[in-house]
Amino acid sequence: MNIVITGFMGTGKTTISQKLSKKLGWDYVDTDKIIEKNTNMNITDIFSKFGETHFRNLETEAAKISMEKDKQVIATGGGIVLKDENMDIFKTNAVIINLSAKAETIYKRIRGSKTRPLLNKPEPLKEINRLLKARSRFYKECNYRVITDGLNVNQIVNKIYDYLKKNKY
Repeated sequence: MNIVITGFMGTGKTTISQKLSKKLGWDYVDTDKIIEKNTNMNITDIFSKFGETHFRNLETEAAKISMEKDKQVIATGGGIVLKDENMDIFKTNAVIINLSAKAETIYKRIRGSKTRPLLNKPEPLKEINRLLKARSRFYKECNYRVITDGLNVNQIVNKIYDYLKKNKY
């Protein structure tokens, strides 16, 4: 079994996944890092050269690769849930945790970042709201949701850990 951490950009997927993997004594895996390793390109360059559709296909391959082993905490890209195939891959052998936050919180966390290709828009806060709305139904398919607004890393990790223990994962 694995634990998949998903959610919108800026919700803490990478940090939380790393901390949770240490707490559990499991391996940490990042689907974006799998993509970057397999393509020898960073995510921003993949988006700009090949577009979002190509990137989403690469995410599906990364999802498959990430599920080849057990006892891993897997951080995903925020849009990986957009393809039903990816969720189906994860549901075969993982608990899927969604990290969530208000658009304003996300914007404060990520503004100024040069590595967020979907935010290269004139009004990033509007874009965040639009994307959150579009992805909400996908995030609802996750086993557990943690609203990260106002919580620190340890509080978020402990909420997930308690959920896993309570549900005997």
